[in-house]
Amino acid sequence: MINYFKVLNNKIFKGCLLLDDKLLTVNFDEENKTVLNFFETETFTQEKEVKLNEKTFSIFFNYDKFLLAYYPLKCLLKVNIKDDNIDNLDILNFAPELIIDNYLYGTTVNGSDKTTSKYNILTNELEELINKPLRIWGTDGTNIYGVIPGNGQELFSFCTKNGKLNWSYIFQKKTSGKLLFYNKSVISLGKKEIVVLDTEKGNVIWSKDSNNLIKIYENKLINIDAESYKEICVETGKVLIEYPMRKEYERNEFKYMGTNSNFTITDTHIYITDAFNPRIGSISRNTGEIDWTAHLEGKSVTIGNTPLVKNENIIILDSIGKIHILKKNVG
Repeated sequence: MINYFKVLNNKIFKGCLLLDDKLLTVNFDEENKTVLNFFETETFTQEKEVKLNEKTFSIFFNYDKFLLAYYPLKCLLKVNIKDDNIDNLDILNFAPELIIDNYLYGTTVNGSDKTTSKYNILTNELEELINKPLRIWGTDGTNIYGVIPGNGQELFSFCTKNGKLNWSYIFQKKTSGKLLFYNKSVISLGKKEIVVLDTEKGNVIWSKDSNNLIKIYENKLINIDAESYKEICVETGKVLIEYPMRKEYERNEFKYMGTNSNFTITDTHIYITDAFNPRIGSISRNTGEIDWTAHLEGKSVTIGNTPLVKNENIIILDSIGKIHILKKNVG
């Protein structure tokens, strides 16, 4: 039996994420304006709330003491987490897609012209990086990777400092826009294929047929869906572990689909959520068996919500806006 450590239910929460030693939650006030709540992660006591006085935000970036809240084509707010000061950055034509150190990277729109730009969070300066729009899929910290809109089969690698093109690679099978990074390799998770390229020249290291319900943990690709659980070596593509999962799900009356890769990995376990019921489950990485399942309140765990793990706690948002905090190894 699972004993709850805590349930946060004083508000109807719409989202939550971990920021170092803080749990950030999002809810809306009576005017449908966004409110940020900061909880410390030992006892999950609320430390403060910050009202943004703007409507729905769903995209957040974090750098040092700053939290950037983006509302598409309306505003970009810079929140100083230390003193709660909020700056409304007047760059409505810039759509950020990712953050590297103190720079946001994204697309700038000037009439019919679209370019790829970077925005300095500290100096508030916007500069053009590439004279064409790039739908950014990811970064290894030194380069950004993405596709030109209208051509999703060719992946481009550009230097983040000067916008120089490093290389491009044309995929033979349909891509999905999902990239992972390990050491000096970029891993493309296509609809039906994994392709691993070296980051220096874009040469293929290995490829194999697979779905894209994959996350990376240390030097392994973890692939879990309704049929099986696999661990794949990043360097070689060799399948290291494989467990059939359908009967295990049925034994525990657990409905898992792997939608959106909504699972969380630790050294010993994988935490999954039921696709149709308010349940969370724990799979042992040593045996492939479900150690325990727990019922949550609410109608279901929203499919898009992935369990968060902090210290010994599992944090999960249900479909009615409650945040459940469980002890990781209790069952």
